[in-house]
Amino acid sequence: MGKLYDTVRQIDAVIARKNLPVFKTKGLIAIHVGFSLAMVEEATPDDEAKIDALRRVARQVLGEPIP
Repeated sequence: MGKLYDTVRQIDAVIARKNLPVFKTKGLIAIHVGFSLAMVEEATPDDEAKIDALRRVARQVLGEPIP
């Protein structure tokens, strides 16, 4: 457990580093993946399909891959 949470934290780090608007950027990602990133907690169960979709959409929105 924790891969989904870690992926969201990595997205947060890229948003901060690029000085992007947090709510707009995370909202755009959330619309495309179908769930709110704000609702992901450390104890949220991992779902490989969600993680893959999140990484794919984040790459499109942020312009760089999320490991």
